[in-house]
Amino acid sequence: MSSSIYLLQVPAAPGLVCPAMTMGLGWGQDKGAGTCSTSSHPDPEQAPQGKAALQGGSAVPLAPVVSRFRHKMKGSGLPLCLLTAVFYLFWTPSAGLKTLHLGSCVITTNLQEMRSVFSKIRDSVQAEDEIIDIRILRKTESLQDTKPADQCCLLRHILRLYLDKVFKNYQTPDHHILRKISSLANSFLTIKKDLRLCHAHMTCPCGEEATEKYSQILSHFEELKPQEAVLKALGELDILLRWMEETA
Repeated sequence: MSSSIYLLQVPAAPGLVCPAMTMGLGWGQDKGAGTCSTSSHPDPEQAPQGKAALQGGSAVPLAPVVSRFRHKMKGSGLPLCLLTAVFYLFWTPSAGLKTLHLGSCVITTNLQEMRSVFSKIRDSVQAEDEIIDIRILRKTESLQDTKPADQCCLLRHILRLYLDKVFKNYQTPDHHILRKISSLANSFLTIKKDLRLCHAHMTCPCGEEATEKYSQILSHFEELKPQEAVLKALGELDILLRWMEETA
């Protein structure tokens, strides 16, 4: 069975909950973002005194609540929450990011994540490929020795090949593999958009070498039957990812 894929689906990041700050006075949990936020009363004692918190339909005096809140503020809850927030916001998004230098085009992508995703399906996909004497991505003649000035254009064409003819045409009843392929397709689509921006800013020229090498790759792809070509190209993703990593 086939599956429509690479509609960019970015999972929502889980919110940060601060157990010691959910008193509703001064500090609390932002219902929209699920993160720590401040109100206009940084000091609980500066909050209006003439109001009561409603709980279970009855009014509750603020004094005991404020007292418990101040006690918790003296503990480790606040520093821990702030530390967690800083760690989450600044470390998580950048983990595994690589800056690729493709001639004059410079982009950033998460190669580590793509390698991790592909590693989970590599054995299954490569086991389906019964043609062992043909390679579509011949690393030494097609990728590794490509001049920096032609790397951006060549990669842009290869990504288009995978998006248009490989990912969407791969057939399997295994939904786990389809989900991983969809994730890879999303990543490739993001990179392709970045390369398109480089092309628009005249930093991704297509020289004779890039055009010739892509023609060779496409020729190798079209020599095989459609499903054989799809399997072969999918199984050779590690070659492409390794080459991309070498440009970092």
